[in-house]
Amino acid sequence: YGDMSRRVMEIFRQVMGDEFVEVYSVDEAFLDFSQIPVNDIYDKALQVKQFTEQLTGIPICVGVANNKLLAKVANKIAKKKTIKDKDSGVKKRGRAPIITDEKLQKLEYAFAI
Repeated sequence: YGDMSRRVMEIFRQVMGDEFVEVYSVDEAFLDFSQIPVNDIYDKALQVKQFTEQLTGIPICVGVANNKLLAKVANKIAKKKTIKDKDSGVKKRGRAPIITDEKLQKLEYAFAI
């Protein structure tokens, strides 16, 4: 598990750059997209997801938001979503499209207590 974690974190560093990856735990990291133009963030996050899955063979979920709390919430939502595999037709958990904070606007207001 530790070896796979190191591989995943290294992929994040390759795609984003060392200074833009904050390892949070053995299976979680925060990636800083602030240097990416806003209109390109989704594509960059999708690139991270696809590249990581391609090189490791394990599915990952990505949550994108303007703060760490909402990024964690978005990630949790992505893990719970299911999508239908285009080849087999089987529904799979944890392979949802990337969830961005646009889809969390109502939730963001709920946290503004």
